[in-house]
Amino acid sequence: GAIVAGVSQEGLEVAEATFTWTLTRAGETVEVKEIFGEDGLSYAYTAKVFGDYTLTLSATDGLGTLEADSAETFTVSPTEVYVSNEGRGEFPYDEPAKATSDFCAAVAALWQDVGSTTVVHVAAGEYAMTGPVALGMPVRVLGAGRDSTVLNAAALPNTQRAFTLTHADAVLSDLGVTGATNVLAGSGINMTAGTLCDVRSFGNGTKMLNGDSRAVPGGVGLWMSGGLATNCVIEANVAMASYGQTSGVGLRLPGGWAVDCVIRRN
Repeated sequence: GAIVAGVSQEGLEVAEATFTWTLTRAGETVEVKEIFGEDGLSYAYTAKVFGDYTLTLSATDGLGTLEADSAETFTVSPTEVYVSNEGRGEFPYDEPAKATSDFCAAVAALWQDVGSTTVVHVAAGEYAMTGPVALGMPVRVLGAGRDSTVLNAAALPNTQRAFTLTHADAVLSDLGVTGATNVLAGSGINMTAGTLCDVRSFGNGTKMLNGDSRAVPGGVGLWMSGGLATNCVIEANVAMASYGQTSGVGLRLPGGWAVDCVIRRN
């Protein structure tokens, strides 16, 4: 990411001033840059290493008088994180050895920027979801195989679905989603955009909405109104028995494309 800071020109002979920008991370100097004249009113730096940064500015005019001081702090988050039952759980989970078993914590640690593609690598194993995951940015969640990597949403309340995809470049790939049981359309996965590739949505369910057996959440395994699902398996999703009707127990598809998918035993 980039940080840009400025300083007030009041009382400063800008044309004759020297601006000194000092960037530190965890107490260590990353860069000291002196800029003369008007160009020194702003400074940009692309930080590629995770950490807490402090940016300090001092400015002197032609008389050598300190005219302005400014400092700000910011945190740069990683663009790739790792989830595994074998990692040591060291924040920010940006290396395989530092991987966390808390999938939702790994997602939360990512750099949050709609202009940057970020990646969550999820090793083989089963992982309990501690909260819903909404992919409204270009986040790619990559598992080790739809039968090998399983994200279990059984611990979520009945007001939360497992996944919501709303960004065109959001991706779920090579993983399974199970255990989500709620009152929402798309109990396991709800998507208006993005891509599912080699995803297995299975064992998700519905609950009665406000005690009304006529309520119809639908799309228990997957509700799509946009995006692409390719080579996916939607199976063994179950609607609540008291419903008179559930529209698309496995898949409900008011929009988007489902290509080369298997839909069975729902």
